[in-house]
Amino acid sequence: MYADFHCHPAALAYDTKRLLPAEEINSSHPWAIPQSAHENKANASNKRYSQSDLAKCVRSGTKLLFASLSPPEKGFFRGVKGTRVEKAFVQQLHDQWHEYGTQVATTWLVKQMKSVPGYSNLKPSDFDFLGRSMNLKSEQVKKIQQGDYDYFEELKNEYRFFLRKAGQFTATSEEIQIDDTGIKRRWWGSYHLVGHGHEVNVSLDRDEIIIVPTLGGIHSLGIGNPEDEDLRPGEQPRDINLDTLKSRIRQLKGEELLQDPALPTWKHAPFYITFAQNFCNTLCGHTKSFPSRARLLFDQHKGQDLDVTHTCIDVWLEFLGLDKELRPTGSKRILIDINHMSAAARFTYYKEIIKPFNKEHPLNPLPVIASHAGYAGLDSLEDMVQNTARKKETDDFFLKGFLAWSINLCDQDIIEIFKSCGLLGISFDKRLLGTEPHAWLNTMNFGPLDRLRALRIFRRTLEQFVRIPFEYNLSEPLTIWDRLCMGTGFDGAMQPMPRYSSVLQFSLFEQDLVDILDGMKREEPMWFGSYRPEALARKICFENAYDFVRKHY
Repeated sequence: MYADFHCHPAALAYDTKRLLPAEEINSSHPWAIPQSAHENKANASNKRYSQSDLAKCVRSGTKLLFASLSPPEKGFFRGVKGTRVEKAFVQQLHDQWHEYGTQVATTWLVKQMKSVPGYSNLKPSDFDFLGRSMNLKSEQVKKIQQGDYDYFEELKNEYRFFLRKAGQFTATSEEIQIDDTGIKRRWWGSYHLVGHGHEVNVSLDRDEIIIVPTLGGIHSLGIGNPEDEDLRPGEQPRDINLDTLKSRIRQLKGEELLQDPALPTWKHAPFYITFAQNFCNTLCGHTKSFPSRARLLFDQHKGQDLDVTHTCIDVWLEFLGLDKELRPTGSKRILIDINHMSAAARFTYYKEIIKPFNKEHPLNPLPVIASHAGYAGLDSLEDMVQNTARKKETDDFFLKGFLAWSINLCDQDIIEIFKSCGLLGISFDKRLLGTEPHAWLNTMNFGPLDRLRALRIFRRTLEQFVRIPFEYNLSEPLTIWDRLCMGTGFDGAMQPMPRYSSVLQFSLFEQDLVDILDGMKREEPMWFGSYRPEALARKICFENAYDFVRKHY
C-alpha cells in the first residue's frame, strides 16, 4: 500500500466541470475520470494527464490520499496590469489551449510574448509551469474573473463533489486507458472520505481508498480577493471580516452550521491547511513559486515574502483550537502546513505558536508539517529572509545544486519539524528537488540516464533531510525516519520526475528507494541503527503518513 501526503486526486475530473451549470456539476463525481493524454505523462506539468486519479490508485495500490481542496486563485486569471495580458488575453489563451492543444497554444503564446523586452528567446517549453490552471475552459475562466466569484462557495462545491459516490462501490463513467498497454476498461472501486483518524483502519479493512480532506490556501475561506485593489468610490470590499473568517473555520470543523440549505453541515474537517498559496492572502506572506517568465501572465509580487499580520496569528489559533494563552479551547484542531508560507511567516509561526506551546506540552507537541517540499541548501530562515530582501531568488538561484528559493526548507525548518514530531512530505516536483551537481548532466535528456539521474537527485535530497538531527546533535536522531513520507504534489502545478510521473510508478519508486537507502547505509551506517533499507522504504511510502493521521486527526 502507498500513501501520498499531498495531492489532488480528482483535479482533472472536477476541473473539467468546475463553475459550469449546476446540472453538469451535479452529474460529476471522482469516478467520472476523463481519458488522460498519455503523451503528456512525463511533461513538465499535468497538461490533461491525471497523475493520481482513483483508477490509477486502484491499479497501483495507493490507499491513503491527502486530497487538497483548493478553489482556483483569481491571480492566475487576471493578467498583468499595464500590459497586453489583460483578462481577455487570458481567456483567449485558454481557448487556444482547449481548441488546438498544448503545442499550438504555447507556440501562439511565445509569438505574442517575444516582443516583451528581455524575452526575445522564449520557447514553448518555457511555459511548462502553467499546468493545472490550463484545465479550465474560457467560460470557467470568465466566472473566476468576475467580482462575484466566491472562493468559499466554490470550496463547498468541491466538497460536494467528493461527497458524491463516497462509500459506494462504483465504476469509472467510461472505459479509460490508464497505462501504456493500450487497453481500455472500466475500473471499479470504493473510496471513503474520512473525518477522524479512527476511520482509517476501518476503510483499509474494507479495501477502500481513503481520502483525507485538506485545504489548499486560506483564500478558500473568502479572503485575498484582488478585486479589492480596484474598488471605486462607494464600493464595498469583498474580503470577509475576521469574525466571519473565524465562523467559517468553525463551520469547517462541524462546530457551526453552514449557511447553506443544500449543505447544512461540513462533516469531514480538513486535516490540515496549506495556509499560503501562490498569491496575496492579506494575512501572511507567500513564497515565489514560479519562474520569472510567469510574470508575463500573472504577478506574484503583492504580499510575497512578507511576515504576518496580527490577525494572522488569531486565525492560526482558531484553526489550532487554542486561545491567546495557547491553551486548548476544546475546538477541533486543523494543523497548519508551512508549505508556501514565506520564511518570515514561518519564523513567526515557530516563535509565537510552536515553540511556546511545545515547551509547555513536551509529551504532546503541536506538530509542524511541510506537505510537499524539497531542500533549499540553506541553514536558517534568516538566510532566506536576507536572500529575498536582496532579490537573490532568481530562476538560477541554486546552492550546491539545490533550488534555494524559500518555498523549499532550510535546516531550521527541518529541525522544527523533527523536534515537534511533525511530518515532511518529499515532493516529486523536479523543480523543487534541484539540479545535478554536474552542470553538463543537466543538458542531457532523460532516457538511458533516467534511473541514474532520478536516484541521484532523490538521494541528495534525502541525505540532507536525514543528516540534520545527527549534525545538530538533536535528541534521538534516528526518529528522523518517522518524520518522512511521500508528498508528491501530483495533479497540482508541478513538474514530475519523468521516472515517477504518477502513482502508477510508486512501486518502482519504492524499489529505487531501497537501493538509495542501501547506498546511504554503506556510507553513513550511524544514520540507520538497526533499520533495514526495506523497512525504511515502507515507512516513507506508507507507514509514517498512516501513523501520523491516526494520531493527529
